[in-house]
Amino acid sequence: MKYSILMSLSIAFAILLNGCGLSTTTTNLGGTLAKSVSVTGTAKKGKFSSLTIRLKDAMNPTSVLGTGTSTNGDSGNFNVTFATGVTVPNFVLVEVFGNYASEAGINASVADSQPLSTIIEVGTSNVTNIAITPFTSLLVSHMGSNISTQALSDAKSFVANTFDLQISTITDATKLLDTTVNSNEKRKYNMLLAGISQLADDKKATDNKNGIDTVLRQFGAQAKDGFLTDELMGTLSSSLTKISTNQLYRNSSEGQLFYQSGISSTLVDKIKMGSSWSKTKISSSNPDRAGHVGFTNINNSSFYFWGGKSADANSTVTNTVLRYNSNFDLQTANTCGMARAYHSIAMAPNNTMAYAFGGVDASGNVTNALDIFSLSSLNCVGNTTYGGLARSHHSSFYYNDKIYFVGGMGTSTAVTDVNIYSISSGTWSTDSITGPEVAARFGHSTVWDKTMKRALTWGGTAAQSHQNTVHSLAFTGNSIVSSTIATGGLARTSHSGDFYDNGINPRMILFGGAAGQSDTLTNSMQIHDFSKNTFNTIPSKATPKKNMANIQYYDFSKQTHKIVYFGGEKASSVITNEIDIFTIPRSSKR
Repeated sequence: MKYSILMSLSIAFAILLNGCGLSTTTTNLGGTLAKSVSVTGTAKKGKFSSLTIRLKDAMNPTSVLGTGTSTNGDSGNFNVTFATGVTVPNFVLVEVFGNYASEAGINASVADSQPLSTIIEVGTSNVTNIAITPFTSLLVSHMGSNISTQALSDAKSFVANTFDLQISTITDATKLLDTTVNSNEKRKYNMLLAGISQLADDKKATDNKNGIDTVLRQFGAQAKDGFLTDELMGTLSSSLTKISTNQLYRNSSEGQLFYQSGISSTLVDKIKMGSSWSKTKISSSNPDRAGHVGFTNINNSSFYFWGGKSADANSTVTNTVLRYNSNFDLQTANTCGMARAYHSIAMAPNNTMAYAFGGVDASGNVTNALDIFSLSSLNCVGNTTYGGLARSHHSSFYYNDKIYFVGGMGTSTAVTDVNIYSISSGTWSTDSITGPEVAARFGHSTVWDKTMKRALTWGGTAAQSHQNTVHSLAFTGNSIVSSTIATGGLARTSHSGDFYDNGINPRMILFGGAAGQSDTLTNSMQIHDFSKNTFNTIPSKATPKKNMANIQYYDFSKQTHKIVYFGGEKASSVITNEIDIFTIPRSSKR
């Protein structure tokens, strides 16, 4: 039975380094393409003197759908058509290989066994302006075996954020070498490509191997995990610096088009920072804070930090609510309720009210005070009320009109009970829990897993030792089932915890705190992947500290989820006003 040819063109460029075995639930669209339907674009790795192009079924890379060669000398331009009568899948893997001259003038080759690649989504019209570079190969590698719309988005965001590029730039052939350069974005992209070439040339000189193959394998292997290591990014940074002094490159037609010293310096600084951390921001307008708590409004246009200790001579406890804009510039400093530190804040999904509970007051007493702050009016709602068990260094989370308060330090000992505040009725209760209690602990973190309807508590101090178990409070109907579901990561207290779920591999992200018998401050970051039950360590650029505030938000410009860490206590109990921003690695693999 014959089917009509596919629907109209929808180009979604992304993801999967050649050589990965692909398996996916994506189905063939069932269209039989005429030979006139073609894929055109430009391959860039220096200037190609010869070029072979292959179209493959992304689900079955052994199935070749069409082949072609370069169409215009050393330009890297290509035009390849699908073979007559082939059934074209939704996603097509495009590969190129051949001989090229690097930006530094060294003759090299991209091997058949390690081609440059990209993945495209094909319709019935000609597909044009496809870029194939080492960076599209990173997209392919990052996508791994999962081919989906979400994986495409994740992979593009990963490369864009890692190399400070616009998402649309990476797969757009018009951003490659041309005769008129009118944007810094084009300069950045082509200078990065020159840096990759320099790195490949250096590898070839030192290892006497095919340099670009080595580089692609190194970058590709790490891209699968969602970040590039400091060591690898450092080598690229050195290569960019070397390119800036390479007269052969600077004097070439390409170098004259794209080289610009200011952009070169910016790129080097970005690459030095690694793929996940932004440069620490310190502003004289930021007050020093520790033991405070952060929250954000529903569209991430403002960020708030409430309470905590300030770094004056007396480490004064405050009730100030600091409001920052999306550039992390301080906008207002309001006050609300009781001055407190080491408290918790929970918010309902509509993000209009923040509920601060417990903590240590200005006299050093543990309290059971509750205050409510309106993000609409930027004022307190009502007066301070009291209820539940007084506690500090605890955690809280929202579910179904109620706020749950977990653990913490009571007036004299760590507590194990879970108190519950009903928002609609303003009453307090203690629900019965099936299964083992959450061990009495303080300085822990609790995150909410919306998909599984469970609260996940990790770390903290219990029985005079730091913990590294993941404890679950799962909600089923009106009952709460308690269980320990994992163990791992650096045992610590007074750290920050976050939860991220892209629908593929939910993860808990743990950063900073104090570890070991001597409570040594750490900048360790570990991510627990619930789909694999593994704890992975991420290179960290931030200063070791504890008792910082953390918020998670979505960066629309880069299409990435980020975590902001503000303030905290550094060595010698120094309270800081540093702001560190971490981009969550968006691995697309199950």
